[in-house]
Amino acid sequence: MPYLISVIIPIYNSNKYLNKCITSVMNQSYKNLEIILVDDGSTDNSFSICEDLSKKDCRIKLIKKQNGGAASARNAGLDMATGEFIGFVDSDDYLEPTMYQELIMALYKYDCSVSKCLLRPIPCMKKEILFSEDKRLFLLSMGEVSVCNSLFRREKIMTLKFKEGVSYEDTLFMFSVLKCINNVAIVNKKLYNYCSHDNTTTSSPLKKKDLNKIEIYEEIESYFTDNCCNEKNVIKYLNNAKHTSLFDLVVKIANYGYDDTLSFYEIRSLVNKLSDLYKTNKIDILLNITLSWKKKSQIMLFALNPNLYIKIKKKYTIIRRGKNENEYHR
Repeated sequence: MPYLISVIIPIYNSNKYLNKCITSVMNQSYKNLEIILVDDGSTDNSFSICEDLSKKDCRIKLIKKQNGGAASARNAGLDMATGEFIGFVDSDDYLEPTMYQELIMALYKYDCSVSKCLLRPIPCMKKEILFSEDKRLFLLSMGEVSVCNSLFRREKIMTLKFKEGVSYEDTLFMFSVLKCINNVAIVNKKLYNYCSHDNTTTSSPLKKKDLNKIEIYEEIESYFTDNCCNEKNVIKYLNNAKHTSLFDLVVKIANYGYDDTLSFYEIRSLVNKLSDLYKTNKIDILLNITLSWKKKSQIMLFALNPNLYIKIKKKYTIIRRGKNENEYHR
């Protein structure tokens, strides 16, 4: 019998997207799944949707808990999981039908601890499957660190938990995984569809806890330095990941502002710090093949004139939202 994959889906007020998400897991070509739905204190009818779907598929297991955040919900799912392999899906995203089939095939083909596919927005690489014996490139590859496009051997993550009460818990978890694996296979196909909505944490004002992303990358750099990882390719991947990821903080300020956990002076300090970072590394950014020219242009404008970039981005966002709203009301 095929090995069991436990798929953990944390859920909070996702009723608009939940049916599509869960159905995409139920319809995977790899059938030996344990689908763990963790309702994290939803106040809409998300849990009712989960109950209805569980009646149609005996592979579904339900957990209902008090609200504690995505990290808490994932940890609850890990405690229940019994599969030899573990996967995660966010409740507003959906999968291509062959995702887990291809991820587990890649794991066995290369005898890896972790396999990953590409997220929908990430550009494809040249090879069908990129195999790396260097575990250090795992976290840094393609500049993204989501757990949702990954498949893990359970034995490698049994002692790990998601850190609760922080932002970017995915990055922290993957960094912990990095320390206890030897290799990784990356399937060069966009099999995980990431969907961004206005009610997600990525579409909300910048909070003080969001700044721990900077500390995370400083910790990663320190880890590489302490372990004598000064090879040029590792440094290149690290810089690519950092430059791409930290710019999300700038975009968040421009699009949604910041909340009352941050002062104007803290925001000004952050903007100046990131502007200096991009000025110093402008050549690396321009040569970064994982960045589109549109993104490179935005980063360069921000580096040269942060205030101008934020003003333009804010105006563009207001115009775009107004256009979308008009289309919605037609």
